[in-house]
Amino acid sequence: AAACPAALGALQGTYTTQTCDWGQPARLNAMRATVTLGDGSVTAKIETSRDGFRTVYQTRSVWLTDGASGTSLSGLAPARYVRIVLHLTTPGGALLSPVVTDAGLAAEPLTLERLRGTGR
Repeated sequence: AAACPAALGALQGTYTTQTCDWGQPARLNAMRATVTLGDGSVTAKIETSRDGFRTVYQTRSVWLTDGASGTSLSGLAPARYVRIVLHLTTPGGALLSPVVTDAGLAAEPLTLERLRGTGR
């Protein structure tokens, strides 16, 4: 008996990174990513938490562009925990899936003086 091959085409879906525990409150500065869009698109939702993701404290959504890029994350309140939720989409009939080669975050830890507003 012959088996039918699986249909070929572009894939889509959602991927959530592991939680990054900064070990103390940190202010997010930027997100960087390297993406090949193919026939689709990629959005990244940066989620922060103060309680290990029992709850989400803040979110910021970013449309990623083809190639290597960086995005400022100014305006997000300091948080100890952060993760990235990547959503890859492709239109019907697409042949090339979007590919995320690299994604990362840059943050600056906050000292007690900075948290209290007495330091730089």
